[in-house]
Amino acid sequence: MATVLQPAVKGARHTAQVVTFGRQDSSEVVDLTSATVTGTIRDNVTKVVRAITGTTTGSGTTGLITWTYGAADVASNGDFEVQFKATYGDATYELSFPEPWKVYEAITV
Repeated sequence: MATVLQPAVKGARHTAQVVTFGRQDSSEVVDLTSATVTGTIRDNVTKVVRAITGTTTGSGTTGLITWTYGAADVASNGDFEVQFKATYGDATYELSFPEPWKVYEAITV
């Protein structure tokens, strides 16, 4: 069960995104018990990589991550890749496969 990211809208931060940290082409999820979850965002055009500035919270054996966007996470519209990292107390870690993520331009007046 791979991570599938829903698109976002530039500047919109109210609703958190819940994603499954899973193995590619498998129904197996990553056990996030006692893990600290972080993430990175790579711009597909510029290739600039930056840390997720919002909060990422893992939910134990379900493999669920709640990503509450930080302002910088949705500051620019465009096409990106996101990768999550779960770091455990013994300094080992798991990485999700990079997944595509789109941020749409906001239509505002």
